[in-house]
Amino acid sequence: MQKNLNSKKRKKLFSLIFLILFSAVSFCEEFTIKADKIEADAKNQLIFLYGNCIVEGKSVKLKADNVKIDKKNGVIVANGNVFFSKNAVSGKGEKLIFYTDSKQATIFKGQLLLNGEYRFYAKEINYLSGDRYSLKNCTFTTCPEGCDYWGFKAKKINIKKEGYAKFNSLKFKINNKSVFYLPFFIYPAKTKRTFGLLIPELGNSSKHGFNYNQELFIPIGNPQDITLGIDYYSKAGTGTTFEYRESFRKGEFGKIYVYTIKDKLINQRRTIGEAEYSYNISGKEGIEFDAFFGDDYKLIRDYTFTKYDLAMRDFYLYGGYFKQFNKFSITASTYMQKPFMDNSAYYFSTIPSLSLYGENFKFWGRNLKFKANFSLISDDKAEDTYSRDYFEFNSYKFFNKKWINIKENLKIKTVKYSSDKFENISSIDFSYKFNLPYLEKSNNTFTNLIKPFVQIGIRDKSGKANFIYHDIEDYTNPSGLYLKTGINSCFVFSDKIAIFSLYGEKTLNSSQKFSDISNPTLQSDYSTFNAYLSLPVTSNFYISSLIKYNPKTNKFDTFTVNTRLNTLYLTYFRGYVYGEDKSRNSLIGRYDQRITNRWKATLQFDYDFSLNDFRYKRLTLSYYKKCIGVNLTYQNNSYSTITTNQFTVSLVLRSIGELFKYRLGL
Repeated sequence: MQKNLNSKKRKKLFSLIFLILFSAVSFCEEFTIKADKIEADAKNQLIFLYGNCIVEGKSVKLKADNVKIDKKNGVIVANGNVFFSKNAVSGKGEKLIFYTDSKQATIFKGQLLLNGEYRFYAKEINYLSGDRYSLKNCTFTTCPEGCDYWGFKAKKINIKKEGYAKFNSLKFKINNKSVFYLPFFIYPAKTKRTFGLLIPELGNSSKHGFNYNQELFIPIGNPQDITLGIDYYSKAGTGTTFEYRESFRKGEFGKIYVYTIKDKLINQRRTIGEAEYSYNISGKEGIEFDAFFGDDYKLIRDYTFTKYDLAMRDFYLYGGYFKQFNKFSITASTYMQKPFMDNSAYYFSTIPSLSLYGENFKFWGRNLKFKANFSLISDDKAEDTYSRDYFEFNSYKFFNKKWINIKENLKIKTVKYSSDKFENISSIDFSYKFNLPYLEKSNNTFTNLIKPFVQIGIRDKSGKANFIYHDIEDYTNPSGLYLKTGINSCFVFSDKIAIFSLYGEKTLNSSQKFSDISNPTLQSDYSTFNAYLSLPVTSNFYISSLIKYNPKTNKFDTFTVNTRLNTLYLTYFRGYVYGEDKSRNSLIGRYDQRITNRWKATLQFDYDFSLNDFRYKRLTLSYYKKCIGVNLTYQNNSYSTITTNQFTVSLVLRSIGELFKYRLGL
């Protein structure tokens, strides 16, 4: 066996040597030739290659089963499993003819792959000069190889790389059935972003009527682009969109977005605008800016499922600069906001705000970190402009003994106002936490590690919490000695881990009590009792829960249960929501179900038991066959006083977004 292999290698080497000796002409200097077997006809200046043939030049590479090289006429003919690449544009087929002088080529019964995404199948593919290509009896698609479910078919296509593909007698076909015909069509054949229309969206709303949205993309070189849009509603009117984006350097991004509509339903013009800018200079230094204006909750568009929240704000502005040093960072920022609260507006801002943060400092074997902030605040509600100084310091150290682990912790926090309308507040908390030896219990299926802990400390605080500015933490707890205890339990199975945690706190100072955040008149010797459970029942079924029981009210401040069964997600939530300033009692769910191999359904909902109604319902049906699909979405929104039903249809073609490179340029 080894002798046969050595014999083949010697034959190949001798063939190559013979080829070199055959003629020292320019062809052999320009191309590298390899094959299992090489024969030469010196009289007619012909070279024959058989088996695993490779002919390679500076910008050309050819692979085939058999190759004939006609040096006299400058022609290469390849047959069988032909692969040809010129200037990084590859093609393959049954046969190829390549002209060495002009570098032009023709592939028969093959395909051309342009820029990685454009796939052309053709009876004849001609590589012309200047990165131009001419195809006859061809089909264009973005489907992967072997899939021709949809495509643009034409008698002739002329293509210019980084230019356009021009179709003559085009038919758009799905499963070999013609959908529409165009005598002439132009399609961008570019890796660079290019001018063109984005895919439109159709919909219907019970409140706003039939909707058609169409956007036009306009690139301005590589670092900038503009998107213009028309948003037509049969009942409400026509809105327009303007968006400008830029990224002139690495780590930079900026955007300006404006949407406006003359709402015929209320005979008023509604406008929202956004501006954002960020520049990460070095990973440790950066600039950030964000602005918003407009009464978004009154706009014609329904932003329930997008980043626009229901804050009812009509003005917001933030700007900041940060710098990261070895062990600390500095941030300078400005912030302004004019939100709506209880149908009334008030203005709030911080101009300027300066923050410092440091960590990983060591002193006497202790880890130290701190936060500090200085702000000037202008507040319509307080009818004043004042300063606010904030400082927080933490120190901790671990002591490891033979059978116990101890953590020493010191926390100091102060907030000081220049206005006499607010109380200056401060707190000091010093404690030792004893992590006791864990108890281990085992049986045939799992091991339970029970880790109890006891924390004893002393807390001293002064002042009154100012809830609107979020100075709540540490100030609803009483001064004096306190005792905190609990357990952390870990269930270790063969293939999964479950966690259970339970803890609570008691004041040891008879004159000080824990007070309720939403109602400070309610007091108790005990804090809320907190329990957490994470339980993977099976590989497809999972449960988690968070419970906070308040002894002051004999109620659960928070009660949540999360479950996941395959693709069904359910969350039951009952508790006080500080952002909404009220209690919620809701069941929130999502369910994904593949109906058939081609149909998929997604259901989302939020049912509020306190309202006895759904906050929203959304059903999406997705149909996808090979490389073409459609999304049908029905949405019912009850957040506002008027319920809105909306139906949307969108077409999906594989990789069409990446193909145009519209949104991926920045």
